[in-house]
Amino acid sequence: AERARSSTALIRGDGEKLLEEGHRMAAQEEALASGLDAMDVEDPAFADEDGDVLVEDDDDDLDLAPPSDDDDDDDMPEDAATTSAPLEEDDKAAKTPDDAWVRLASHGDSVYATALTSAAGVVLAATGAGDDVARLTRIPIESPHNLTTLVLTGHSDSVTSLNFSHDAELLASGSYDGTAKVWLAATGSLLRTLEGPADIEWLTWHPRGDALLAGSGDGTTWLWHGRTGECLRVFVGHDGPVTSGFFTCDGNGIVTGSADGSVRAWAPKKGTCKHAFQLRAPVAAVTGHPSDPALAIAALDIDASSLAGSGGDDAPPSQHTQPPLGAAVLHLKTKKTIAAMPLTSDSACTTASLAPTVAWAATGDDAGRLRVSDYGHTIGADGAAALRHDMGVSAAAIVEARWHAREPRVTVATADGHVRGVDARTGTVLYALHNGGRAADLVLAMTYLSTNTDDDFVLTAGDDKLPRLFRVRRAADTSFVKVLASSSE
Repeated sequence: AERARSSTALIRGDGEKLLEEGHRMAAQEEALASGLDAMDVEDPAFADEDGDVLVEDDDDDLDLAPPSDDDDDDDMPEDAATTSAPLEEDDKAAKTPDDAWVRLASHGDSVYATALTSAAGVVLAATGAGDDVARLTRIPIESPHNLTTLVLTGHSDSVTSLNFSHDAELLASGSYDGTAKVWLAATGSLLRTLEGPADIEWLTWHPRGDALLAGSGDGTTWLWHGRTGECLRVFVGHDGPVTSGFFTCDGNGIVTGSADGSVRAWAPKKGTCKHAFQLRAPVAAVTGHPSDPALAIAALDIDASSLAGSGGDDAPPSQHTQPPLGAAVLHLKTKKTIAAMPLTSDSACTTASLAPTVAWAATGDDAGRLRVSDYGHTIGADGAAALRHDMGVSAAAIVEARWHAREPRVTVATADGHVRGVDARTGTVLYALHNGGRAADLVLAMTYLSTNTDDDFVLTAGDDKLPRLFRVRRAADTSFVKVLASSSE
């Protein structure tokens, strides 16, 4: 984890130069404003195939109540949160299995970005690396050995981010060279090259349209029409690198997080900032709720030893004398921090996500601990979310923790290359997947795909340059079975 942070710091480098670039982009934004003011609401970037508008700026009434957990809490004991010691690592055995369903083509350098989607019986897996190359692999689910891989070249620096469009027709790649490229997923042909930012930290597609959003180390966030290449908006306001961002699930809002310690909610069509949450710690990641456009969670890149007793302007007043925040649940409509996840150790929070069906949040840290909190129930004046589980998943840092689309379970990837599924109701580990004992090679990226079938797919990649795609299937008795390529044909 420290190596990854150091690499990012080196690449971001000259802060003053980047801020000058940000001022240049601000001037460019003013030039764009006149054209955007005349932009019709029915712009195709914000419309689906039926012509329905996907992005609006009006503040229609929303259901602001957090999702109820009554239906999913029947099997959960009513006693205090469970806490467990780190699990014994299976890879301490003489030989650790490699549970990968498919091992993808190796890159020439560390892999920094992964993406997954599925369509018509095929899994599409994308990887991007320090060799300036992205790879797109098509894996037939019924015959994974018949996979085909396309090499996507054209970037002149590390590929840092990848994302598939909602319909799986387009793949976007972002690079430290300052360009985003849009590729046809069916053929690997380059459709557009989008320019403007100093570099690209991340990118993501609109949930139902062709708008592409990307954040830069120069403090700006860019919005393009992915198919035409038209720049629709440049968002200026952050004073540091924009480390993370997303479209709200209804497509009507944009949220970004920055190393300047703020999370900003934007009006996409107007380009204005609706509110800035001041969290007073670098934002490592911010993600939205899968079905409630008013909710977001931010993971803060700070540990208790470096900022004891600090809080944010949007946190409860007592937070200034309490342990610092590891993560915070934000309400974008009321502009309030509705629940806090204080740090309970000297470890920094690395990932945070919200459950789709219950008012729970999962956070992971660089000491390998997974915490499941109930943000629908807060404790004390500082508004801390009730802790349900605090468990040691690994001795290695947690890279990602992602919820299943329909069930209260979390898939966790750790830097030592292992993947585990955890029942968030009980804290039970449902399955563990191993990478063949290559713990010395840090995993830097993970993408989780929960499908409409009983199959889950997890793509991991990192320093060993060899991406691994894992597959887990729910059996008839509701247990989970790891699937190897030889058993899936």
